[in-house]
Amino acid sequence: MAGQGLRPSDERVADLLVDVAVVVVWIIVATLVFRALELPVTAYYLVVFAGVVSYSLATDPREWRLRSTFDGEGTRTGSEREGN
Repeated sequence: MAGQGLRPSDERVADLLVDVAVVVVWIIVATLVFRALELPVTAYYLVVFAGVVSYSLATDPREWRLRSTFDGEGTRTGSEREGN
């Protein structure tokens, strides 16, 4: 099928949902701590930004892109195999 390569796999969707959940929890925790301790807003933004960037660097976003393009044996899948 022509459009089959565009559909995200269930594993990829699950990984993205986990990533979103981790970022949301990080923001909520940082917000609660900074409000409870009445810390400066500028520091809050720096902590939230640094946490999101650190998480994105630690999880290597290229990994799920490669996983969706290649199957477990290192061969291309879907429309990539057909040259589309």
